[in-house]
Amino acid sequence: MGVPSFYKYIRNAYKERGIGLSDTCPNHVDRLYLDFNGIIHTCKEDVLKENGTEKDIHKAVLSYIEHMVLTINPKELLFIAIDGVAPRAKMEQQRKRRYKSCQDRALEPKKDKTEKSKWDTNAITPGTKFMANMDRELYESKYLKELSNQISVIISNSTCPGEGEQKIYRHIRKTEDGVNVVHGLDADLFMLSILVHPHKIYLYREFDYKPTYVCVSQLIECLKTHNKIWSPKDYVVLAFLMGNDFLPKHYSLNLRQNALNTVLDEYEKIHNELSHDLVIDGKIQKDFLLKLLQNFSEKEDELVKERAETTVYKNLVSHGNSPEDRFHHWPDYHRDIEVKINFGNPGWKERYYEHIEVSESDISKMCKEYIDGLAWNLDYYTNPDPVKNCDQGWYYPYLHAPLLTNLVEYLQENTINLPSSKKRYTSLEQLAIVLPPQSRHLLPYSWRPLVSKNKEQYLWRFRLDPHWMYFQMGMFSDITNI
Repeated sequence: MGVPSFYKYIRNAYKERGIGLSDTCPNHVDRLYLDFNGIIHTCKEDVLKENGTEKDIHKAVLSYIEHMVLTINPKELLFIAIDGVAPRAKMEQQRKRRYKSCQDRALEPKKDKTEKSKWDTNAITPGTKFMANMDRELYESKYLKELSNQISVIISNSTCPGEGEQKIYRHIRKTEDGVNVVHGLDADLFMLSILVHPHKIYLYREFDYKPTYVCVSQLIECLKTHNKIWSPKDYVVLAFLMGNDFLPKHYSLNLRQNALNTVLDEYEKIHNELSHDLVIDGKIQKDFLLKLLQNFSEKEDELVKERAETTVYKNLVSHGNSPEDRFHHWPDYHRDIEVKINFGNPGWKERYYEHIEVSESDISKMCKEYIDGLAWNLDYYTNPDPVKNCDQGWYYPYLHAPLLTNLVEYLQENTINLPSSKKRYTSLEQLAIVLPPQSRHLLPYSWRPLVSKNKEQYLWRFRLDPHWMYFQMGMFSDITNI
């Protein structure tokens, strides 16, 4: 999970004040939580540069764990949380990332391809042999066995359903007083942390290869000084409007352009007017959300035009020659999109939907999925046991967000409903959903015919829109029906 650029937003907003960010570990730490998949991705980069093997990745990961334990020195617990089967909403995001990984590879110069290991990084997915072997390496680790004689060691492996970060915060919710350090690369760790406050939590992350400890309690106090009205659940819902792993961002609301602060200022005005929170008893209040969307929809033309004219091309200037750079800094293609839509000028809304291939008759359905998706996100973030209690089958079936004006029109006539189904997925079903055809070898042999028999779902080529950071490819209706 992750709100785009949120960690950068936090760093820029609060580092200058000297609040909440430190390169020094707390003197006493009771529990260390590792969001494990991020560690695998970090370690495999160095290993693959040297044409290393899967075994080398396993060794590097175990060495990193030992390094983290020695650095943090937890007194009570080491909790290793490995991603298991994710909710369907997450699978859509994983699918895009894995397709991107293959496209990155295709963009690399031939020289780079021969120098790099041919190991498929999409193997870092629940259900693969690599992850099964990684689980085994952890259980057989001599270091972890010896450590378990000193403190508790809990391994939630890849066969246990749920995202790693959700496993971590489910455990934190059950703990008593104590200092917790959570290691992870996902900005949503901050969102989850403020929702379990007042637990004492430090987030560990490296900025520019330097360790940084984010004191969540101090950041919350800083947020309270900036926002006179403070409600953790309200704050998280407002952040959803910036986009995350489950919902796309709005073109008119960009975190890089200070949109979250603007939304928070508007939120405070509406709170004073309505005299109640955005979220009450775990439910988003329609009158509050409608008022918020109305206020911004009235300025939508101005917001999109300002963004298109002042920031887009600057953001798309390339800063390197990696596949990542070439993917996200594609100015000629993007300029063509800007010209076609002509944001903020007469007819731009119709051109927007034409570009994203959503018919007028589908706009209402698109709005319903987005509004209900906000309710799903809130439930997923706040539920004590989201794997057990939250709808695992829901996902947002569009690649872009609806325009704010259309959301207002929809919400004026409809209610906010929490998606609810009893759908559950297996690890093999997740593999079949998220893997591109180039990675079909990671599927069990008996599952591989899915790729050749369903070519409309397993695309070898697809169109890219770098501004919205998405991939125009077929969506799975339901893997069990294929």
